[in-house]
Amino acid sequence: MEKYKNRLKKNLIYMGFMLILGGITVICGLLGFFEKYRPEGNFGDFLSGFQAGVFIAFMLIGVYYNVRFLIALNNDETLRQMYIRDTDERNIKISEMTGIKLQKSVCYPLLLASVIAGYFSAEVFFTLISVILFISIITIVRKVYFNKTI
Repeated sequence: MEKYKNRLKKNLIYMGFMLILGGITVICGLLGFFEKYRPEGNFGDFLSGFQAGVFIAFMLIGVYYNVRFLIALNNDETLRQMYIRDTDERNIKISEMTGIKLQKSVCYPLLLASVIAGYFSAEVFFTLISVILFISIITIVRKVYFNKTI
């Protein structure tokens, strides 16, 4: 259990660092630091809103997990329940069969690439977002299927 506690502490530090980095990015965006790089017209406005939404969503998810980790680290029963859920053989098998780790390792870089590509080409931006949505939908469908069959 001590190894699991240390893993949660490392995740807490990593998420805290990412929250700080995301917060700095959102503040820079609100202050207009990226305005000179933004495309003209309606797409530029859409891209700015999309970027703000992505960063705020990631920050909210990070805050949620940080709170969850802090609660687990301070409450032994919650820590035990999280450990059981994370090491459950059925959940691990479903994750392996649905490719959730692969989906995360592909979609997060694609999301970053789409945000960057938005500064250069709207077509590339929407293509990458479509790929992310397709991969995510397939993963969700597979997870629902394997949850029912296993």
